[in-house]
Amino acid sequence: TTLNETYQSHLPTLNDQHGQTEGINLADLHQNAPIQNLAASISLNQKFVFINKLFNGDSSAYNETLQLLENCNTTEEAINLLKYKYAPKYQWNLNSDEADELIDILKRKA
Repeated sequence: TTLNETYQSHLPTLNDQHGQTEGINLADLHQNAPIQNLAASISLNQKFVFINKLFNGDSSAYNETLQLLENCNTTEEAINLLKYKYAPKYQWNLNSDEADELIDILKRKA
């Protein structure tokens, strides 16, 4: 017998175990996990994109907005704040990738 045959295991691998759940993978579970802190859940790259694309390069407006969003009691309240206060002020296209991404992050806020 070969060395491979001697040590070959017939136990399922982690890939096999997680591959059995149709439509769900570990990356999706992590990406959609609830978050506690908005600022901590936004990557550095996302932060720069949001500041440049949504807040016209104004980092203080971005930081102020995140603080206000953190203090919202519900997800709906936070989304409405974005839609009715900041979107008109900064002339956002609410269908843009950046706006969608920020709203998706808000929806994950626990």
